[in-house]
Amino acid sequence: MKIFRKLLFFLIVFFSSTLCLAQKDSLKIEFESGKKNFEKKIYDKALINFNNIIHYDSTNAMANYYRGLIYLQKEETYEKAYNDFNKAIILGFNNAEIFYNRGFLTEFIETSNMSYRPEIITKALNDINKAIELDSSYIFAYYTRAKIWKDMHEKIGYNNDSACIKEINDYSIIIRLSPNDAKAYYNRAITELELKNYDKDKVCSDFEKSLSLGLNKEWIIDIYNKNCK
Repeated sequence: MKIFRKLLFFLIVFFSSTLCLAQKDSLKIEFESGKKNFEKKIYDKALINFNNIIHYDSTNAMANYYRGLIYLQKEETYEKAYNDFNKAIILGFNNAEIFYNRGFLTEFIETSNMSYRPEIITKALNDINKAIELDSSYIFAYYTRAKIWKDMHEKIGYNNDSACIKEINDYSIIIRLSPNDAKAYYNRAITELELKNYDKDKVCSDFEKSLSLGLNKEWIIDIYNKNCK
């Protein structure tokens, strides 16, 4: 009887281990399929792949991250994307893109609802700061942070000059990273105009640079003529 029990115990452990290994191999194959489908932009199939993984292993940070990237493709699933990025971060996933995405979504969802609660905007700012800390050349992060500074002084009442200077600093970093970014020159010029004592020469130089780089919108030319001619 004792020998039978030991044999039974051994068989249970053996088959359990075998099943676990088989499931791990199956999930690995599912993940690779999901990744390939995502890279090919076959999002519906990729979503099925990552849903299957999360169903069997909800603690898989990478699967949550990739599913978040799929949900990020459509504005109507932004909240689902936010939840997946948040879950992946809690599970230990840590790179500049995921913090940027969560910060961007926090700001977008909040402002789309015409709500500008300081604590939520600050939460978005913290995520964007983290993304920049992890990747100091992340241009999208600087653009989003500049928009947050604008929200803070236009919608929340944060000190105007202080917020504008921070916004200008972010556009200056973008220009240093990407010297031919016409939009950054234009945005810096427009923001400079909001300062109490702005430098007209700098403002006009930025407008001229943005125009020379191809940002020849009629309304930009009108603003330039109004302030620089």
